[in-house]
Amino acid sequence: MKVKKIGMVGVILLLIFSGSGSFSLASQPGTTAANFLKIPVGARASAMGGAYTALCQDTTALYWNPAGLVSCEEKELFAMYNSWFQDISQGYFGAVYPREKRAFGFAINYVDLGQMKRTTWENPTGTGEKFNASDICVSLGYGWRISSSLQTGIAIGYLKDTIAEDEKSAFLFNFGVQSKISKNLSLGIALQNLGGKLGDDPLPLIIRGGVAWTHSSLTTEVDLELPNDNDARIRTGFEWQLTPRLALRAGYQGNQDQGSGITLGLGLSTKKFAMDYTYVPFGDLGNTSRVSFIIRW
Repeated sequence: MKVKKIGMVGVILLLIFSGSGSFSLASQPGTTAANFLKIPVGARASAMGGAYTALCQDTTALYWNPAGLVSCEEKELFAMYNSWFQDISQGYFGAVYPREKRAFGFAINYVDLGQMKRTTWENPTGTGEKFNASDICVSLGYGWRISSSLQTGIAIGYLKDTIAEDEKSAFLFNFGVQSKISKNLSLGIALQNLGGKLGDDPLPLIIRGGVAWTHSSLTTEVDLELPNDNDARIRTGFEWQLTPRLALRAGYQGNQDQGSGITLGLGLSTKKFAMDYTYVPFGDLGNTSRVSFIIRW
């Protein structure tokens, strides 16, 4: 039975990745809309370089892989703040409500792009006026356990993009599967931002697959990320559970346009509460920090 399970997941991964050559070249960088959807959410996931498809087991599963919702054993509230570069800030808030072999989730992913100068053809350096720009995505998710070692989930999101007086909206879907191959080995597959267009531009569709390995106090994951507007990217992450309450994390994001791709972070946790922090440098653009909190009951 275990051999069949490994084979089934392997075939799915092979079918997805075998088409990655044409998929990753479908569009060129900068041709998709709502690119805030590419900003990783959750301090733990960010510290591990965004390698989280097989590991996610909290409210951020609505973003990374909705199958992870069903791994939440208790009700959960989640909040994250991301101090991005160039005065851009991001917030992610959500909750999970588990029920036996299924779980329901809700999340809001919000980005404030700050104030910008209004320009015209006659005044390319600015008219003296300013305007605000922001994006918000509200998601509802549902995860269910198919067997003791296989689970899946889906999230439906409503996206609104606002630039000054101009507003555009679209619906999107995230879908994923997670499989526990053995006590130490897990696999995950997810499709992010499936949907229509935002105005005339497509959404940043991403296919990702990940393999996670846990041994003693060390956890590592490797993800392959296939975006529709750029080349394939490898993400790797490590977590060392130094003590039952303290975890140290590091990761690497390949094919980065800015910065070294290295990520660092730590986590403090108890049975009912967790706080995570991530530091991500972006070279000339500056350094970014994320902090997130989880309350369970």
